[in-house]
Amino acid sequence: MIDRSTFRTTDEVSEADLAEQAAPAYPDDPAEVDLADAVARDIWSADPADVVEQSIPAPLDDEDFAPGA
Repeated sequence: MIDRSTFRTTDEVSEADLAEQAAPAYPDDPAEVDLADAVARDIWSADPADVVEQSIPAPLDDEDFAPGA
C-alpha cells in the first residue's frame, strides 16, 4: 500500500503499519472542540483562527510527570 497522506513520494508501507499510524492516539476524545464552550465571543478582539488554535488542548509531555508523585 502506498501512503498518500504526504506530498512527496514514499516507499510502499504495509497495511498494518499504515493502519497503526493512522489510528488516533485517543479515540474516545472528541474530534472537535466547540468554540462557543471554549471562549465567550466578543470579549477580546482576536483573529478567529487564533481563537480556534488557542482553544485546542495541548497534550502534556510524559517527562513532566514524575512516577508515583
